[in-house]
Amino acid sequence: MVERAGDVDGALETARAAVTEAERRGSRRLELRARIEEAHMQLFTDRHADAIALVELARAAIPVFAEAGDERGLGRAWRQVSYVSGAMQGRCAEMLTAAEEAVAHYRRAGWSPSGCLAEISAALFYGPTPVPQGIERCEQLLDEVTDRVGRANVLVFGGGLRALAGRFDEAFASLEEAASIYRELEERYALADNSGRILGRIHMLAGEPDAAERVFTECCELFEQVHDDAALSSVASDAGQALYAQGKYAEATRWSRVAEERSPAGDINAQFSWRALSAKLLAQEGRIGDADALASAAVGIAAQTDALTSHGDVLLDHADVLRLAGRPSDAAARIGDALALFIRKESAVSVDRAESLLAEVAVV
Repeated sequence: MVERAGDVDGALETARAAVTEAERRGSRRLELRARIEEAHMQLFTDRHADAIALVELARAAIPVFAEAGDERGLGRAWRQVSYVSGAMQGRCAEMLTAAEEAVAHYRRAGWSPSGCLAEISAALFYGPTPVPQGIERCEQLLDEVTDRVGRANVLVFGGGLRALAGRFDEAFASLEEAASIYRELEERYALADNSGRILGRIHMLAGEPDAAERVFTECCELFEQVHDDAALSSVASDAGQALYAQGKYAEATRWSRVAEERSPAGDINAQFSWRALSAKLLAQEGRIGDADALASAAVGIAAQTDALTSHGDVLLDHADVLRLAGRPSDAAARIGDALALFIRKESAVSVDRAESLLAEVAVV
């Protein structure tokens, strides 16, 4: 998949050539395989690509592949369902189920399931699975990996889960081991898209926004080089949040514009991320009405997902807008909503942060 190679344009050209060849040969199975790959690549190059259409295509192909005994095709189809469900729609429970299905087919086909393991681990990190259970499952996955890339993929998100539990030394050690593997294997894209994203988040959780800024900025440079607008949009929002936390509002505004301009229309995660950041920046400018409307929209979009931590973070962003608007009781209500989500996730660090913010609002 593109997330391993990073050459989006080349991969798209190859997929289109494969579609033409499959049509020439009159093979419906091969045509479906090629069309799935083509539709996947378009998600990275066309902001208006239809992610739901890709899922529908993959689901329509599954019985064709099953009848032909095409385990490789089945694995790829389920990975598309997993990717769109989680990475774009924020439905992490669905992402987890589809990725686990993909693993079974990859193994039967004799292919490495390392990418599927990344998606399982990502679903555990972002989704509704409580942190302790997520850590335990990642430990089990490490016992199941058959190659070093698979190990690195699991280490990344297992490290992120440890950070949510407040186990920062272990978290940074996991990310360093993963990064070392990616560098050794020259997995430059994975180093940014997996390791970089989570390392930046760990720095933010640890109260180190300056370090997070450096990591996120490096990731964005790579995504720009490989023309991956989907990843660029989301991480541009992360970079902006790191800058905002340092009071660097002008620089944060620049990244918020990048995030908005590059956000795919069907990427729910990108859509709520840029809105949440931009709302806080508008509030800093005194444009409270616009800020409140944009933050409310971000909360509404995030509420469509089961990404508990991200949803909670967006609620905290809205609370910041309400605090700047001089509405402490409304801000406290939003923080309380976020706290409930963090408690469900059993994220000790997020719970502590929300409780501290509640205490600050109470004394205003």
